[in-house]
Amino acid sequence: MGDLLAIYYGRKEYAKYDDSSLQWNKFVKDFCADESTNSYANKLKVASILWNEVRNSTRKKVYNGDLLQEFVEKIEIYRLSKKKFLTAMGESRYI
Repeated sequence: MGDLLAIYYGRKEYAKYDDSSLQWNKFVKDFCADESTNSYANKLKVASILWNEVRNSTRKKVYNGDLLQEFVEKIEIYRLSKKKFLTAMGESRYI
């Protein structure tokens, strides 16, 4: 409550978020809501792979299911490297 009063009286600034943070949050929310992403155990990692591609492009910074097919090779590279690592560590779980 004290922080809210400090903001109200101008002694403290409300946290400001830049557009990229808001875009990333919406991207992840939409990614996780997509039923076709349920097969990924580490959704955040796969979302970050896709976000990296979208962020560094001129396209809109929004998630759509077509990205999974468009960047399937990048996702598979991650899945295979993770599988190889876990196998070497003697673990049987995969992403």
